[in-house]
Amino acid sequence: MERQKAKNQFKKSFLPRNRGGLGIPDVYVYYLSYNGVYPLSWAYKKRLADGGTWRWLEQKIISENCKDFSLTSLWYHPKNDKRIKNPIILFSCKIARTLHKQLQINGLSLPSCPIWQNPLFMAGGKPISNDTWQNKSISELGQILNNN
Repeated sequence: MERQKAKNQFKKSFLPRNRGGLGIPDVYVYYLSYNGVYPLSWAYKKRLADGGTWRWLEQKIISENCKDFSLTSLWYHPKNDKRIKNPIILFSCKIARTLHKQLQINGLSLPSCPIWQNPLFMAGGKPISNDTWQNKSISELGQILNNN
């Protein structure tokens, strides 16, 4: 009971002054914003990353360790794959999950969610694949769903 009361008082300190708070900036929100840049780049950059960039390095690490799914799909995946050992990618995945929770996002509800090489879409224990659709550049949920 006391712990919950202290937690509520702590949260109140971040409220604007006109709403009864102290107007203190929430450093944790800044932390999430700063660190969320990398996993967001996985989800929203359509072109291949240039050699030597951070995204290129992350994609290379994933392709060497987990050939059956893509770096882009990690932003939408609720758990870490046990094959991923790289601490930077694990950290970025943790940030993405925290952002999803804070913003109440379900990965499958986003039209940009990739269909192929995505651990959310499994058949027979492996991510699904459809060469016909892939050859027609159908790669995201938003391309095949309309109004959920």
